[in-house]
Amino acid sequence: MSDVQPVRRTDLDLQLVDVDPTQLPKVLRDFYLKVMRKGIDYSTLPGTPKPSLRKEGAELLSKGFGYHAIPTIITKEERFDPEAPFFSYVVKCSIYKGEQVIGEAFGAANSKELQFGYKWVAEEKVQKDTKTYGERVNDRGKKELRVALEPWEVFSKQNQILKMADKRAFVAAILRVTGASRIFTQDLEEEAESQATTNQATETLTKDELWYALHGYQDILEIKETPTHFFIEAKAPLILTQIQEITRILQDFGGEIDTSVSGHKTWKVPRI
Repeated sequence: MSDVQPVRRTDLDLQLVDVDPTQLPKVLRDFYLKVMRKGIDYSTLPGTPKPSLRKEGAELLSKGFGYHAIPTIITKEERFDPEAPFFSYVVKCSIYKGEQVIGEAFGAANSKELQFGYKWVAEEKVQKDTKTYGERVNDRGKKELRVALEPWEVFSKQNQILKMADKRAFVAAILRVTGASRIFTQDLEEEAESQATTNQATETLTKDELWYALHGYQDILEIKETPTHFFIEAKAPLILTQIQEITRILQDFGGEIDTSVSGHKTWKVPRI
């Protein structure tokens, strides 16, 4: 694969519209190798047989096939109880070619998932009677425990949860109608997180995981990395609510605003 020279993403000269079905496997693979980008359109995890399709890659496939998607919220539960908030959404994504529906899929997300309902906290800051859901050691050799978010923190996740349900439905629908599941699987990163052992000694953070958490901010942020840290920088001025939300997301990874940088917002996140 290393000798394949990708074309520019803006060219998209490998159009998939009206492809001869007998040529579809080859055309899909050419599209994967020559147009799509690792870390942007798909992710790979060591030991997994297929790359994981991301929303950006699903959008490219949708454009290549001449499809468009219409999402619909099928069910929702929004509990605004100050002491026990809960948000849950099921979204149906319908894929259209022109005026005709050619396929559908569903996606769900809720505030009890690990990425939406929990955070990492330094061991010494956790009360002895607090229920924990795993542990890790950060790059400073300090133990951190996974604990449930405070109720007020859960409220800030509502929009992220809805977006995740929408994304899961969209990716599943695109895999179904394009036949790209022969190349890709869906959301291996989520499976790896949910199946991780709760007694993990060390976790190494990846750039893909950061982008996954920062979904929706790719256009205004960039990530630089060193052997020990990731540096998330704003490419454009941010409003206060954006800064607050990005900070909350990165705090789950042990991140903090890098005060040594002036002139623009930068966050520093340890790799481990």
